[in-house]
Amino acid sequence: MVRDESANGNIEEALSLAGRLCRLADKGETECLDDGCAVLFGVVRDCGYTIMHRAQKEREDHVAHGRWRDVPPRRGGTATRGGRKMKTRGMRAVLAALLAAGAASAAEGWLTDFEAAKREAARRGVPILADFSGSDWCGWCMKLDREVFSTAVFKEHAGQNLVLFVADFPQRKPQPEDVAARNKALAAEYGVRGFPTVLLLGADGKELARTGYRPGGPEAYVDHLKALLAGAGTPVPRQE
Repeated sequence: MVRDESANGNIEEALSLAGRLCRLADKGETECLDDGCAVLFGVVRDCGYTIMHRAQKEREDHVAHGRWRDVPPRRGGTATRGGRKMKTRGMRAVLAALLAAGAASAAEGWLTDFEAAKREAARRGVPILADFSGSDWCGWCMKLDREVFSTAVFKEHAGQNLVLFVADFPQRKPQPEDVAARNKALAAEYGVRGFPTVLLLGADGKELARTGYRPGGPEAYVDHLKALLAGAGTPVPRQE
C-alpha cells in the first residue's frame, strides 16, 4: 500500500527510478535492486491510481489555467487535432504499463477510505485487514508487500475472507492533505507507533488483533491471520 497526486509527477518519478535501477543492474550492483524494485512498484501502483482516477481532472485543470499546450508531431509518433496528443511508441508502452499496474492494484481491493472499508466489511460479513505502511521508505513494509501482500496466495485468501485497507505514510510520494490527515488520525486512534502495523478489525472498527511483518511467506502469514482471528473469537475463514 500518495500525497498531492499528479500524473505527470508520478510518471517522472517512476521513470527516474527505473533509470537508476537499470544503471545499477548494468554495474552489477544487484544487492541494491530488490528494495529499489519494491519502491518502483509502489510508485507505479500510485501512477496507475492517479491515471485512472485523476487524469481527466488534471487535464481540465491544465486547460483552465492555460498549461495545456499543443505539441507538434514527431517522426515515430502520431498527433490528433492539431498535435494536441502526441503518442510515441515508448510513451504508449509506459502508459500501458502504468494503467495495467493501476488496474491490478484496484482489483486487489486495497481501499484507502476507512469508512468505505467498514461499510464493505459489514456488507460482506468479514473483518478488515488494515495495513499501516511507509511504502516508499520502510524496508519491512516493502518486504511484507513483496513476500505476502503481492502474492497470489494472499490475494486469493483476502478476496474471500478480508476487506483490505491501507493507511500509507510515504516520505517522498505526494499525498492529498485530507488523506494524510485521516491516516494520521487513524494511527493515533489505534496507537500505531511503528511500521508496518497490521490490524485485524471488525466492521465496527473494533480491534480484534494486531501484528506486523513475519517471515515464512504467504501461506504462513495466512495461517497466522487465521489463528489471530480464531483467538479473537471471530469465525475462522473458510478453507481455500
